[in-house]
Amino acid sequence: LGLIRVISRLMRSGPPETRRLCTLCLTTLSFQKDLRAALLKEGALRTIGAVVQRREDPELTRQGAYALLSFAFDPQTREDVVAEDALPALMGLLDRGGGAGSVDDATCA
Repeated sequence: LGLIRVISRLMRSGPPETRRLCTLCLTTLSFQKDLRAALLKEGALRTIGAVVQRREDPELTRQGAYALLSFAFDPQTREDVVAEDALPALMGLLDRGGGAGSVDDATCA
């Protein structure tokens, strides 16, 4: 649990390369069903949702979207996606209009 807290904190406030590595770490951890409860407890779902919503880096957006979907399709954590305000981040990925902040087809798929 302590490691997740540190990674979440660095993901929000560290230098760009550190934020990138921390994002990749948290999103990878989210694919492990038995770690999702710890991620939720430490606020990682909300943090990952913020990364997806910002769409600053296509790779991180894609990784974050996969992580959010892991939570959304898990019956144990499905409601947490809504409670932690991560659903708007996923819904925002449906914008393919090509304007600022829109995402590519690979991310939407």
